[in-house]
Amino acid sequence: MKKIKLLVVKYFFNLLYILFTVFGSYDRDLVTFVSNRDTELYGGLKNMYKAFEENGGYKTRILTFRFERSFKGRILYMYHSIQGLYYLAKSGIFVVDDYFLPLHCVTKNERNFVVQIWHAIGHLKKFGLSVKKNRTDVIKPHKNYDLAVVNADEDIIFFAEAFGMALENVKALGNPKCDSIINQRITHSKGSRTKVLYAPTYRTGSSDFSLSLIETFIRVFSDQVEEYDITISLHPYVRLNQSKYPENITFIQDGNKLESMLERFDLLITDYSSILFDFVFFEKKIVLFTPDIKQYKEETGFYVDFEEYLKFPNYQDFNELKVDLPHILTDKKINLTAKDLKKSTYKYVDGKNAQRVVNYLQEIKR
Repeated sequence: MKKIKLLVVKYFFNLLYILFTVFGSYDRDLVTFVSNRDTELYGGLKNMYKAFEENGGYKTRILTFRFERSFKGRILYMYHSIQGLYYLAKSGIFVVDDYFLPLHCVTKNERNFVVQIWHAIGHLKKFGLSVKKNRTDVIKPHKNYDLAVVNADEDIIFFAEAFGMALENVKALGNPKCDSIINQRITHSKGSRTKVLYAPTYRTGSSDFSLSLIETFIRVFSDQVEEYDITISLHPYVRLNQSKYPENITFIQDGNKLESMLERFDLLITDYSSILFDFVFFEKKIVLFTPDIKQYKEETGFYVDFEEYLKFPNYQDFNELKVDLPHILTDKKINLTAKDLKKSTYKYVDGKNAQRVVNYLQEIKR
């Protein structure tokens, strides 16, 4: 039944796109930015939008919304998807930073040039068409990209695989989202408490496990009020009562906002999240907590040898991490490890990635 529903959706979206292409107007100078991750532009899309606006000569259109897992949310998603198809057919350049289902349902006209700038950098956990089950989906993810932008040369082969693209169509121009990271002012704690960020990745289809990790972390560190000022990053799908925890623990459930405040933290505790690659820019301390590493390797997989590639301290027990944390905070080798990873993750550190992408598009679309 699910397969039939997806086929109906696929053909419906393709038919709409054909109608919009045949009967609608086309403007080669129209650049459309689409995101279903938030209600306004953030990160790379925002930086790209600014660059196009500053360059002049282009018309810009923004379509942003946040998908909610509810009946109303699905109805709104259908409405916004139809809007997205209309602007796809109308636009000379169509920019996305995530999976956008209607885009992958159509037989795209070559005049509509689609750019995928992706919302995460680095190559660690597999995603997209690199995951076997995604390759057999009725609606294959990441179809119809003409150009994909990555942050470094080392990323090209992995993103090409994930997006099902030829290597020559994946360009290491620097991810536009990194301009916001690069332009942050690096700071260090001035107070007595170390600022710690715990940011576990979301386990698809397993919100209970994600929640249990966070609750265990809080329980173990709840008596460290004087030592640590803790911020916990919550995935939008994780529901947690935030009113019953110690005063030194705060929560943030907005990835875009979190990205803009990374420089405030002294230490990141994470696992397989791409936030690790954002944080290495500041050359501060990173600790890994991976109690389900074996299962994650089997179910999702990595592009690299996880332990060999990330040479940060790695724990499977929060109590052990708690005991070792004072030593970790004085270990300068961890900062050097972050510095080394930064070199391979950031090809450009001039804060001009968005402009570089715009310049490239102007050159090839001339």
